[in-house]
Amino acid sequence: MSLEISGQVLYDTQPVAGANVWLVESEYRLGVLGRFRLGPRITDNQGKFSFDSGLEPGREYYVLAERHVPSTATAGDIVPIARRSLIEATTYYGDAPSLTTALPITLGPREHRQQVNIRMRTAVPYCVSGRVEVYGMPFALYLTIQESALARTDRSIHGDESKQDGSFRFCGLTPGEYALFTPENGSGMALFSIADADVQGVVLSVDTTPPELQLEVACDGDAQPRSEVQSPDLSRRGPQNDSTSPDPHENRISVRLLREDGESFAKTAVVPFAGTFEPVSAGAYAVDVTPPAGRYVKRLTLSGVRPAEGILHLSPGSKETLGIVVSPGAGTIKCEVIGEGGGPMPDTAVALIPAGTYTPAQLSVYARQMRTDSSGVFEVGALSPGDY
Repeated sequence: MSLEISGQVLYDTQPVAGANVWLVESEYRLGVLGRFRLGPRITDNQGKFSFDSGLEPGREYYVLAERHVPSTATAGDIVPIARRSLIEATTYYGDAPSLTTALPITLGPREHRQQVNIRMRTAVPYCVSGRVEVYGMPFALYLTIQESALARTDRSIHGDESKQDGSFRFCGLTPGEYALFTPENGSGMALFSIADADVQGVVLSVDTTPPELQLEVACDGDAQPRSEVQSPDLSRRGPQNDSTSPDPHENRISVRLLREDGESFAKTAVVPFAGTFEPVSAGAYAVDVTPPAGRYVKRLTLSGVRPAEGILHLSPGSKETLGIVVSPGAGTIKCEVIGEGGGPMPDTAVALIPAGTYTPAQLSVYARQMRTDSSGVFEVGALSPGDY
């Protein structure tokens, strides 16, 4: 039986039809806590909604309802605050105005949580205005505005384009904390608060200069790296004995940068190597390395410093060097999963976790997740010495 969250959206005691209802889930990806929307579900004539797929037991969910969408406006359209009519404001379960004050819902196995009712608030609508600058010059860009706790989620809900002189004005915003940013250019964000007045003079500065990333790969005992690149191949090689064969494929290393939003960049080279990594965009990345057979990643640095939690933070226009040192002596773990009756358990989820890895942020970076094969066996190679 699937899990379910269902309820009704009301205004006073009357059902609200046509409201967008979302679930917000929290998840660590690449060491960063993100918020992700599921939905929306549109309320029916009785204001009812239901989520009955894609839910997991033990995970926290927040439920929010919204119907009014912020819009752009010109100066001539602005109505004095005293004459503005109340509008329906985004409301979370618990009749809360924001994610930080909302009541989370955690489902048990096979639980159907009903009567998750939301009474929509009303509030005075306000406006925010300002300008967009790229390299200090006014620019026309598509902008997105969201509650700051949901900024840069995987869905951009409200937005419009600034004018040629860089100016913008969004109206229909109720009191709260907001973030203004460009979804296509992740290098700029402006945060602002709305209390009981319009907000003016917000400046969003965007830097679109891509970072420059050098890649230097060496093996313990190697001389200076050489630039010898092979065709990209990101397939993960199975565990093999270390070899001194001159075949360059035996010394091949694959390096892949993975960003939270799914964007990735990759290079395959022969160890040792020094050269420019493929052009990348600004952001935070996890590094996925497939070392040569029989070797493991001994050290990984960004411009000589070990990155916290293994995450690379690349700023617009920055110049960095990703240094990777691999070493012979990689370990392999092979395990068979069996059931109570002694038979193998195929297609069973398994996690391999380095000792000392405890926090959700660490687990999202370092835990290796896999499933057993048809014989109930899993095998992981290229492991550094240590406890697992």
